[in-house]
Amino acid sequence: MQDDRENNLFVYGTLIDPEIYQLVTGKKRSSIPTRMKGFKVLRVRNQVFPGMISSPDSSATGALYQGLSELELLKLDHYEDDFYERKLIQCEINTDETVLAWAYIIPKEFHSVLSTSDWHYSDFLKKDRDGFISDLRSYFKD
Repeated sequence: MQDDRENNLFVYGTLIDPEIYQLVTGKKRSSIPTRMKGFKVLRVRNQVFPGMISSPDSSATGALYQGLSELELLKLDHYEDDFYERKLIQCEINTDETVLAWAYIIPKEFHSVLSTSDWHYSDFLKKDRDGFISDLRSYFKD
């Protein structure tokens, strides 16, 4: 088992939102704006959430949560289910500092469910956040 200080998580989609993160994990956390080189974030077809895939000439913008507990990671694994694969990768906190962090990546066998359109957190905030949080609250009540 890793020490909690080593459990960092790079998020690029709905989990950037602190309220959504807290609903999923039961833990209130702040995050650091972060970038992950070599990846891109695409819309999942017919969904309001994204998936991240390897793309050598791209860069994914997101947030970094640091010092997660094993219980938080287990809750996140359950939430993300088998659609995503949790991998340990390097991300940039700023131009001269990198950190090892977990990230949920779309495995190749699921790439076909991704659209060719980029997903943007700002669009999610404007159009889909409130409904997504409402659905998430209902999901966790059941």
